[in-house]
Amino acid sequence: MEKNNFWYKLLYYKCIIEKKTGLTLPFLIGSQNEGNIENPINIEQLLIEIKNSDKKIIIKYCHQIKEYIFSIDEGLISGFVKNKLEFNNLTIIPDYSFLSGIEDFDHIITTFETFYSKNIKKELFSKIIINHIEDWIKFEKEDKNLIQKALLTK
Repeated sequence: MEKNNFWYKLLYYKCIIEKKTGLTLPFLIGSQNEGNIENPINIEQLLIEIKNSDKKIIIKYCHQIKEYIFSIDEGLISGFVKNKLEFNNLTIIPDYSFLSGIEDFDHIITTFETFYSKNIKKELFSKIIINHIEDWIKFEKEDKNLIQKALLTK
């Protein structure tokens, strides 16, 4: 499968078909191996590809999992949105976390790389919260099924 828009298929499936908010950056990066994507891309390449895409993508902090998520749900940016950053078709809504105060796209890439590279190298792509305990884990069967179903979506 071509790398081209594998991430959009995942977001479409998660946001439109499952009607969920979105997916984390480690999940998107990790899904390439599960989906047999040729020539997998890294964090920088993914963010640049998303920024230059003709698809409208939103990155927003999710208070439920305490991570930034990628979404195609434009309802997330309806109405007044304070401090949103726009780079072509990519809209970033920073929160009071690691993206707060950053406005340069290259700095955003570096920040995401710094924050997530360690978990990605360990293949910890999925964030879980059980009994108020948060952790990154390897993909479980449910994650793998979501990836396979999403990548089959047209």
